[in-house]
Amino acid sequence: MRTLTMEQFFESKWSNFPLMSSMLDFNIFMFVYRATNHAKVSFKKSFDDGGFYGTGKKWTSRKKHYPHPILYETGDLKDLMSVSPVKKESSGRHKASIRTNETYGRRYGKKRVGYAAVHNDPTSGMTVNQYSSAPPVKRQFIGHNSKLYEEINRLYVPIILQNLM
Repeated sequence: MRTLTMEQFFESKWSNFPLMSSMLDFNIFMFVYRATNHAKVSFKKSFDDGGFYGTGKKWTSRKKHYPHPILYETGDLKDLMSVSPVKKESSGRHKASIRTNETYGRRYGKKRVGYAAVHNDPTSGMTVNQYSSAPPVKRQFIGHNSKLYEEINRLYVPIILQNLM
């Protein structure tokens, strides 16, 4: 670990605390922005891989044959993923999120829950259809992911201290 003497500290950038605080705040903003966009790109890869990013597991096959690939009912679902703008909360924490802007198919009366949300979390209380009590098959494409966390730590955590040392 690098150490500083008192003389070095007062001669360094850190003697201007408002400037350093502003630089740190900007670096945290950039970390959140870049990490969130990296996550979005990674989750989109789930569709190309046919399974949740980084797990190596393919999504469960359908029991019936449909003309469209899994999770493509409303068109190209992966292109409907969007990143919310990075916002700074009152606590000082920066926050952004990824969501899908789609509805449950093009059928009437099923617009409350997104098609993707049903398959991403089958414990949501939804069923495969109105005639069955069976839960939908889990085909997760977005959410907590240890491989993604490792990539973010390796690629983006260094941004936080950029130009501060």
